Amino acid sequence: MKHSDWTAPYRRAPRIDFRADTRQGRRERAVRGWAIRIICFAVILTASVYALGWALSVAPTLQ
Repeated sequence: MKHSDWTAPYRRAPRIDFRADTRQGRRERAVRGWAIRIICFAVILTASVYALGWALSVAPTLQ
């Protein structure tokens, strides 16, 4: 994606608005990226803890 694709819709807007909108968009994208990472980490952690608990509960029955 070229930079001109981003600037095209804002060409008629004032410069300050464009700059603020870009910074806001970048911040929102960064926050979304961190949210996805945290959610994935939480899901993996929960699954591993659950699997460990299940394994410990099943182990005595296998002996």
